[in-house]
Amino acid sequence: MNVYYKLMLNAVQSSTAYRFHTFVTTFQRLIGIFVQISLWTALYKGAQSFQIEIAQASLQEMWMYVVYSSLLGMIVTNGNIYSLSDKIQTGHIVTTLIRPIGLFRSLLCETLGSKVFMILFEIIPVMIVSHFVFGLPLPTIEAIPVLMIMIVVAFTTFFLMTFIVGMSSFWYIRTFHLEFMLNHVMNFFSGLLIPLWFFPRELRAVMEWLPFDLVYYAPLSVLLGKAKYAEIGVMLAKGCVWIALLAAAAVMVWHLGKRKLVIQGG
Repeated sequence: MNVYYKLMLNAVQSSTAYRFHTFVTTFQRLIGIFVQISLWTALYKGAQSFQIEIAQASLQEMWMYVVYSSLLGMIVTNGNIYSLSDKIQTGHIVTTLIRPIGLFRSLLCETLGSKVFMILFEIIPVMIVSHFVFGLPLPTIEAIPVLMIMIVVAFTTFFLMTFIVGMSSFWYIRTFHLEFMLNHVMNFFSGLLIPLWFFPRELRAVMEWLPFDLVYYAPLSVLLGKAKYAEIGVMLAKGCVWIALLAAAAVMVWHLGKRKLVIQGG
């Protein structure tokens, strides 16, 4: 346990070395939130001028969706693909094999440590500014327990996805195209940019079988009260199944990658 704590603490300390970058990033996030809110406001006003009713969500709910999707993105996203690719390409992955703690757990601790810093110095300031500037309502006490569980599911799902893609560096020299593909698929199918309730029913039926909506749409629908208890239960069951499948795939890719490393290294 002491080793895990030190890894997380080192990640927090490393993040503090880039305080100005943190300030600039936080400012950029606020600008991005303002732009998205302005676009949705213009869209809703345009719909009203043409007497088109948007029944899926009110304008206030869309404001909440925009802000909280940005905050959720800070929690779930990570730089694991680049980090793993760099370790494998430079050969530093070899040192991982002789460490007392495995690659997956060390990477998880480092990611969690960076998230602790991000929560304190990015997420909380953005939430405070959004509360006073955009009138962002805070989550209700009743929704917090389920919301926390859904965030853990979202974080774990995306972490496993990036770990698998990062491990593909054992077979590919560069993985930027895979990272590019994952990010764009996530933007479209997860509900990050556009809530899934705006999509056609046939397309949503396909998305319900995929794990991407677990990352953004599932926790956000719980936060906005759009998901009923039965739907929450289905999403949690789906999350457990996909986490198990992705974890099994991550273990398999890691073992195959180690075999390839040993073979090429002699």
